Amino acid sequence: MKPVSFNEERAVTFSRTRVMGCLVGLACGDAVGTTLEFLPRGSFTPIEDMVGGGHFNLEKGQWTDDTSMALCLGYSLKFIKGFDPIDQMNRYCNWYRYGYMSSTSDCFDIGITVSRALKDYLATGDPFSGSTDEFSSGNGALMRLAPIPMFYRENIDKALHFAQESARTTHGSALCIDSSKLFCDLLVRAMHCDSKDDVLATTYVPYNEAVSSIAKKHYLDLSYEELTGSGFVIESLESALWCFCHGNSFRECVLLAANIGNDADTTAAICGQIAGAFYGVENIPKDWVESLTDSEDIVKLADKLYELGQEEKQMNTVTCYRPTGQKELDLVAQSSYKKWPPRLPEQPIFYPVTNEEYAIELTQWNVSDFGVGYVTKFEVNKNFMDKFPTKTVGAKSHTEWWVPAEELDALNDNIIGEIEVIGTYRKQV
Repeated sequence: MKPVSFNEERAVTFSRTRVMGCLVGLACGDAVGTTLEFLPRGSFTPIEDMVGGGHFNLEKGQWTDDTSMALCLGYSLKFIKGFDPIDQMNRYCNWYRYGYMSSTSDCFDIGITVSRALKDYLATGDPFSGSTDEFSSGNGALMRLAPIPMFYRENIDKALHFAQESARTTHGSALCIDSSKLFCDLLVRAMHCDSKDDVLATTYVPYNEAVSSIAKKHYLDLSYEELTGSGFVIESLESALWCFCHGNSFRECVLLAANIGNDADTTAAICGQIAGAFYGVENIPKDWVESLTDSEDIVKLADKLYELGQEEKQMNTVTCYRPTGQKELDLVAQSSYKKWPPRLPEQPIFYPVTNEEYAIELTQWNVSDFGVGYVTKFEVNKNFMDKFPTKTVGAKSHTEWWVPAEELDALNDNIIGEIEVIGTYRKQV
């Protein structure tokens, strides 16, 4: 399968289960990894399940700061219906000070870089308070990232931009920002690609040498024993991606990540995001999902972020209609309703129309000659259709796009979802 390049403006389809898996996978990875958090490699017996305990003596299914901050970010996107750094920082501060979105009702686990950023925000009101110091390049922006690619998945440019802005609230170093953008691209790809090779075939070009090395998959040259699972953003992402590549299921990926030890909850949370997006929520162990503290709320939020992503998509697509005859519809059906067939030599232009009423009129006119006609409807990426001005043919409502036949393959690549038949008309006997 050819890797999907967003630079080609190629349309892709995201399933609900895989989008939801990104957030639910994060929470499950966090809850599994917390058992071994702060324990150096080799100092413990590897775990084989979600069991709780660990440094904070948590119950099975309770999670740490990774999930708390992801929920703060997710609920901000839900209620604001967009990116608002002040609202996000207010939620992070409510978690820090009052235990909002904590699995124990207290903020019991917070990184130094996050803590400093929240204190600076409370003092200055600047929501972008993340340290720009290279020595503050922790993994706190990666651990909570899932809601961003879930919400903005239909527009990769927006997704990468807001991954950057999300990092800047608490982790403003160049390494953290570049790593967040790379990981965001990988998460979006994991939500739709069919193989891990395709997931990792990123089109994002990092500007930092260490992040570029991750994009080129140099971490695959390491052995499992060489992974550190540390809190340093580069080593953390390398460890999580290595485990994603080598596991054969969501469960295997997350357990590999957790059993590295050290910053085990975050390594497993990062791995859980990409594994959950790739395998889908239905392939996350049921017992793990059901054991999560506030499991029902987390699943509901994941579902809502999927729905909000669909709404975001509608802002980036154009609805097209087309009167279609039986022969053309048969060819469309052969493509599983994904593509329009090539034009004949005497058909240099492909004419989708802008409204259903005009499409119905055209179909009814054609029925007298062919006996049956269909009205079809399909969504196309707006950026692509904007290249073709609409033309009025006769009445004011008779508006249509004129797409040259040589552009039809590109149009097909930009169709979102399926070509739908919304009306059937037959000649009256």
